[in-house]
Amino acid sequence: MSLRSDALDLLRTLKRAVEALELFEHPNGASYSSDMAARLARAVEDFERAVLEAKSRDAAAEALNEIAPLMENVNGAATKGGLDFFPTYGDDTLNEYWRLNTIFRETKYSHESL
Repeated sequence: MSLRSDALDLLRTLKRAVEALELFEHPNGASYSSDMAARLARAVEDFERAVLEAKSRDAAAEALNEIAPLMENVNGAATKGGLDFFPTYGDDTLNEYWRLNTIFRETKYSHESL
């Protein structure tokens, strides 16, 4: 895998997370979900621009720094709070995010550009 292909996989994963949060309908978590979807969507747009338009490692890594605490909150709500945001995608969305979220810090990609 290349940095670019993994960045594109991460982008698809993040978009699935936003979509799952937007579609979530649970009386005790719907407002949290819609608020988090909006916040995450803005950060994912920044990541998308960094990867697809600017092709900037630094901008993509910066966008991921904004995404990380949001996804940690989503993960906590999904695992500890019992809010099943990802029934359509199963556990894959969160697992894929955790697998890919460090790509800009990994040495195997240190000499690759987007």
